[in-house]
Amino acid sequence: MIQVNGKQVKVGNFPNKESFVDVNYIVGKMNYMMFKFEGNEEFIYLKFIVDDIKIKGGKIELTIPYLPYSRMDRQEEKRIFSLRSISDFINSLNVDKVIVWEHHSEVTSKLIKRLEIRNTTAELAKKFMKENKLDGLFLVYPDDGAVKRYKGQIDYEDVIEMKKKRDFNTGKIIDMEISNAKNINKCNTAIIIDDLCSRGGTFMMTAKLLKEHGVNDIYLVVTHCEDTIFDGDILKTDYIKKVITTDSILSKKHEKIDLNKINYI
Repeated sequence: MIQVNGKQVKVGNFPNKESFVDVNYIVGKMNYMMFKFEGNEEFIYLKFIVDDIKIKGGKIELTIPYLPYSRMDRQEEKRIFSLRSISDFINSLNVDKVIVWEHHSEVTSKLIKRLEIRNTTAELAKKFMKENKLDGLFLVYPDDGAVKRYKGQIDYEDVIEMKKKRDFNTGKIIDMEISNAKNINKCNTAIIIDDLCSRGGTFMMTAKLLKEHGVNDIYLVVTHCEDTIFDGDILKTDYIKKVITTDSILSKKHEKIDLNKINYI
């Protein structure tokens, strides 16, 4: 889905599957585009629209709430380094600014030119903490990556850091452990903080371990949440009380999900 200056652009296909784009937007001096990835065919729509705006003399600020292919951020034996190719494509558009919400990989900032990163998870967590009186609150970082990213973004003293235990043969996470148990006995409420949730297995492991240490209320704050969360156990159990996220990917609603609509302009 693509918006230009707040208006969703209409696209379609001819019988032979060639695509067309309706110019239902007005090109100004500065134009604010939003690219919410919903399928690979949208990359060609993005190219068509950017070219049209630039031909008409407009500048472009492109917002990408969730950067597609962020998980393929390195060359592996059986998988291509897809993020590099997507970044090259975005750079080829030569827009004036690219805004990405909560980049999943640090590699992103090295690959995309004229990039601005929005620390959306930290903003969501701070907002939730401000609006709710939470007794004995601790922030929980579920792995080393979250510790590295969010400790510098959220100034808060009471934190719990987790470490993942992996099966070295399969690479799958088989267990979690608390790496710093200092003052955990004072933790009554916990907010797990990360960037992306799929089925939520890691977060369930974290929540179960926190419950074993007497934590009563557990919340999860993530910027990006996939529809596959409905296939996991987070929404089917009482371990995690509420999920605070955005509509950067998620397309479904649930009573346990506090869905924040991204303001693209």
